[in-house]
Amino acid sequence: MQHLELIENLDGTFVGTLTNSIWKVNRKEERTTTIEQVLNIPPNHVEQLMNIGFSNDIETLPNCQDVDEYVNGLDGTAISFSIRTPELERAYYYWEPESDYYQDSTLTETKKVRNILSGIHERMNLRLLFDGFTSELPSGKYAFGGIIMEKKNVR
Repeated sequence: MQHLELIENLDGTFVGTLTNSIWKVNRKEERTTTIEQVLNIPPNHVEQLMNIGFSNDIETLPNCQDVDEYVNGLDGTAISFSIRTPELERAYYYWEPESDYYQDSTLTETKKVRNILSGIHERMNLRLLFDGFTSELPSGKYAFGGIIMEKKNVR
C-alpha cells in the first residue's frame, strides 16, 4: 500500500511524504506486523502536486459512487483522496480510474482523477518506489491489498 501526504503549512511552506507499507504475515497468512518506509518529497514537488489537484477540483470531486456511469468494483486498484483544511474535511475514492476497460475516459471526473494521477506519476514512479521497498525486505511472507507475497533471498 502507498500513502501520499501533501501538506501546505500555515506559513506557506510545503512538506510531503510517501509511505510504503506492507504486512508481515505468519504461516497461517495472518497479518502480524506492519513494515513501513517513509520517503520525503521535495517541497517544490509538493506544491506542484497540490496545484495540479486544485486545478482538477480535488476538493469538490464527488465520490465515484455518486457519479452516473462510473463503474465500481470490489477488486483491483482504488485511489482514495482525503482532504483536510480549516474549512473542509472529506474522503472519497475512485475505483480503477486509469482503466479504459472499466471506465469511460470521456467522463469529466475520470479525466480529472487521471490528470491528478498523471501529475503524481510525472514526479515519482510509485511502482518503482514500492518495488524497491519490497526488494529490500528479508525473506518471509508479506501481504498488501489482497496479495500474499513470499520472498526468498537467495545467496
